[in-house]
Amino acid sequence: DLMEFIEITSTYKEDINFNDMFELVYRADGASDEIILNVSDMNGNTNVLISPNTNIVIWNCREDVTTGIPSEAEFREAMRVPDNAVVLKTTSGINWATSAYFSIRRKSDGKDVSSFTAKDKVHTVDGFSVELKIPDIGNDMEVYRVLNVPSAGYVYSGQLNGLRVANVPDAEIAKGVYITEVRPNDVNRSTLYGISDDFMECVEIVNTTDEAIDLNDEYQVVYFVKEGSRKVLQIRHYDGEAVNHEGSMEGCTIQAESLSKDKKITFSEGDYVRMSDGGVVGKILSIQAKKAEVGFGALRTYVELSKLVKATKPKDNATSQTTSVSKSTYDESRKRQLAFSNDIDLRGMRVDEALQAIVYFLDDAVQFSASRVRILHGTGTGALKVAIRQLLKTNQNVMSFHDEDVRFGGAGITVVNLN
Repeated sequence: DLMEFIEITSTYKEDINFNDMFELVYRADGASDEIILNVSDMNGNTNVLISPNTNIVIWNCREDVTTGIPSEAEFREAMRVPDNAVVLKTTSGINWATSAYFSIRRKSDGKDVSSFTAKDKVHTVDGFSVELKIPDIGNDMEVYRVLNVPSAGYVYSGQLNGLRVANVPDAEIAKGVYITEVRPNDVNRSTLYGISDDFMECVEIVNTTDEAIDLNDEYQVVYFVKEGSRKVLQIRHYDGEAVNHEGSMEGCTIQAESLSKDKKITFSEGDYVRMSDGGVVGKILSIQAKKAEVGFGALRTYVELSKLVKATKPKDNATSQTTSVSKSTYDESRKRQLAFSNDIDLRGMRVDEALQAIVYFLDDAVQFSASRVRILHGTGTGALKVAIRQLLKTNQNVMSFHDEDVRFGGAGITVVNLN
């Protein structure tokens, strides 16, 4: 194991000397003894300064291996470490286990200020990494993404919990055409069209550049089920008068949508907003991923950030008046309430997809006053169930959880009681 690493970042506003203030601790699963990992720069200098907004990759450099080890340049290339990230090393002389405890411990009081216990086949396996997120409270790091292709030296905004801005080189800011949503299988519509074929399949894409892009001139949209089934899809305008409604392939253009910092709209807790179609002004109570919990008077609802626009704070006397909510706001909340089910089926999902789905599911459950919900995860290897229950332990709305009665699914279903 020649490419093991730990990625760290600092939220301090000034330079810190890592070895003066902290020590890096490792303990394999089942072991009683901890190992202090000595950290130095690639030349062996232990006077390690970490600057604000700098991403650090600490490489488990196996200098004990006698058959030859990679150079720093080879490590950077293999792990795709960006030029603006700093590579340090530790020379412990051991392979790190995939099930192990890691922590950064403050020397002044012996307290672990950042820690995580990785579990084999739950968070990571050979060749894959687990990305972590700074918690709101405490020192136990939260899971951001599991079983991930390593991205050493890249720390994403979602991992930083708002404590600082992600350090992204200008050359690597996302620019291009991206798939943002896929609906590859439709419901049965035989009552409407006579057959149950998939009529409503679609792919959503977005242009994040500053220029309009002609899809057919500059890109190909490709679909494949397995190796050897690759098919290039023809992109056309819809023409109700043409055969099969297939219009021209000319001018299939996606307009520009700049992501430059001066044009990108960001929202924060406490911002006053309204729905993009108008209506009453509300206040953002919390933000999770791409949704915000907005209070419109006595009504609280979750709204996609893309459907909100910023507004000015209402006048003081407005708070004593009856609050009216725009029809689209009410309709959206009501539609979600009617569609809400107390069961969610996560079987077949990747762990990261399942955890994100649970976050939204529990938010809806709390909003619609559900006291008990069920999460269907199956048994399988147990990895999904373990990850789900770790997430449930961190959710303040969860009072307790347990296996379903064996008559109704047993260990393949987790019953969640909400506050």
